[in-house]
Parts: sequence; C-alpha cells; structure tokens
Amino acid sequence: MRKKKIDYNPYCELCGNCGEEGCCSHIGCFSTLVKNPKCEYGFLYVKQAILNDNTNKMVFELIRKLEKDESYTKEQFISDFNSKYDEFMDQYFDKVNKQN
Repeated sequence: MRKKKIDYNPYCELCGNCGEEGCCSHIGCFSTLVKNPKCEYGFLYVKQAILNDNTNKMVFELIRKLEKDESYTKEQFISDFNSKYDEFMDQYFDKVNKQN
C-alpha cells in the first residue's frame, strides 16, 4: 500500500513567513497585513507584539516600584508579576482563540 503524499507548506502565500516563533521576521507580516488582512500569521504576530509590549511595560513599572518603595518586597514583586502576566496570557489566548 502506498502512502499518500501530503502537500504541506507552512509558508503564508501572502507574506512568505512560516509562523514559527523566532524563525521568520514579523516585519513582512505586518506590512502584508496592512495591504491584505488575510495574511495567515499577521494576526498572531500582532497579538504577540502586544503581549510583549505589555509585559515589558509591566516589568519596568514593577522594577520602579521595587526601587522606590522600601516596603515593597521581592515576594510582592514576584506575586504581582505572576498575577499580571497570567492576566496578559488569558487576554492573549482569548483573543487568539476568538480569531480561530
């Protein structure tokens, strides 16, 4: 019995990206997304960029709080970080799942 050949191509026909994290540049996706909102990975890249931006801002705010407020402990920092990061991840996956 012959196995059926599966034509699998991970690359988006519009932007040429594969959607693997850290592989292809998101720049091509963003520019393609502006021209054509049907880019396969553009939406995901935008959501990842928003998650990264929100996480970076949150970390810097918590670090400033840790540096300025002597009563703010490292344990509170870790707890606040985990809580806020979980919130960001819930928002991220909720938006990604709604798109699919």
